Amino acid sequence: MRKAVSLIAALALLLCACGATAESVRDAAGIDVPSSWNDPENERATVDLLPGEILSADYTGKPVMEIFWADSAWDEWVFTLVLEPETDGDSRKTYSFEHGTAVRYTYDEDGNRIDEAASNEAFSGRVTAERDENHETVLTLECDNAALPNMTLRRDRMPCPSPEELVANVIEPVLELEDGSAGIGLKQAVTAEKLIRYAVLNRLYAVDPEEFTRNLKAALRDLELSEEETQKFLEQKNALTDLILNVSGLSGDGSMEKISRARSVFSDAGVMESVDETMETSLSAAYSVDRLVVSLDTLGNGGEE
Repeated sequence: MRKAVSLIAALALLLCACGATAESVRDAAGIDVPSSWNDPENERATVDLLPGEILSADYTGKPVMEIFWADSAWDEWVFTLVLEPETDGDSRKTYSFEHGTAVRYTYDEDGNRIDEAASNEAFSGRVTAERDENHETVLTLECDNAALPNMTLRRDRMPCPSPEELVANVIEPVLELEDGSAGIGLKQAVTAEKLIRYAVLNRLYAVDPEEFTRNLKAALRDLELSEEETQKFLEQKNALTDLILNVSGLSGDGSMEKISRARSVFSDAGVMESVDETMETSLSAAYSVDRLVVSLDTLGNGGEE
């Protein structure tokens, strides 16, 4: 429990310190953060570029690159690189990294992590961002350790869920909650866990934020709810987003009392372990949850029409 709470607090520090919202930040080299990247020549790598860094819950403000390298169907390396800005120009930017961390995870046939081992080998290198002939930003990663191969990375934009998908996976689960019914707190926790898992598994941090918000509003509008039904939806939605913010540690007030209270409800509902596992899958998980919450908060502000 203590380890999980520390992780959640660290994620809160990451988002609060970076001022993360559903909007991306773009630097001079045209890099949006948070963002997803891949190597078209090698489909074994998935790369996240994030605007802040956590090491022992210590925020440095430097961007972090997290690389997932599939070694086999059962083994995966996760490299975490803290990027130090070196040069900056109109269309080119260079970062260096030292003392990157590498952890090898082993999975069972059901996709559950069953073992992890950290590498003691030191490695360093650089990442260069520049525009190609099509004015698209390309990241070139060079490393002095064979454990992390050199890669040429291009932006990997995740497809945005359609309004129909959002009705099924976001709107309807909220509508199914009945305010005042027996065990409503536990039911809300179960629904909140599903929304957290949906956000992370669909890597919402890497979708277009404006399109996602538009589709979410369209999903609600397409249901043609009555005024009473809409009001009930908004009340449950607000309760769920509060739960999500507190249990994931993303609440702006940073209250450990609220986090502990939320974790207690989720534990009673039998979904706390699932939330922890979901939030620990990657550093980008917190940004995916944040994007869902920010977009949900736009519902009911008069912008659905």
